[in-house]
Amino acid sequence: MVNTISRHIFLFISASALAITMCISFFKIYEVREDSMEPLLHNGQTILVLREKSPHSGDIVVFENPEDQKLVVKRCILSPGDPVVIDNNSLITTLQKIPLNTRQLQKLSSFKFIPDDMFFAAGDNVFNSHDSRDYGPVFIKNLKGRVLLIK
Repeated sequence: MVNTISRHIFLFISASALAITMCISFFKIYEVREDSMEPLLHNGQTILVLREKSPHSGDIVVFENPEDQKLVVKRCILSPGDPVVIDNNSLITTLQKIPLNTRQLQKLSSFKFIPDDMFFAAGDNVFNSHDSRDYGPVFIKNLKGRVLLIK
């Protein structure tokens, strides 16, 4: 009887430790500290992020801003290998048409495609977002993961 209880306790503790290790390895919790993704995400909201390194168009992702290494949350607009199409001062994507100012146009005009080790991200609140339009495509190595849950 004591062996059976000890075995169950050992299995419970082992399973719990494995579950905690998996959660720590695969997931991360962040707090949003910007309003560039409004109305979907607001400053102060909590998000659950799946750690992965393969951004797809439409994914909401967390990454290090290449200018100051601060964490930001934006929507992946162009994935690695996607064409960069600019027409009438706007970036044209399958998701949306994003306005560009003169400086942003100049920065993006050198790209015909998003390089294989990079992605392009922009805030949903395009008029209040500092994003890839300003600093260019982001290296995948800067990606922390994809947002799974918004609280």
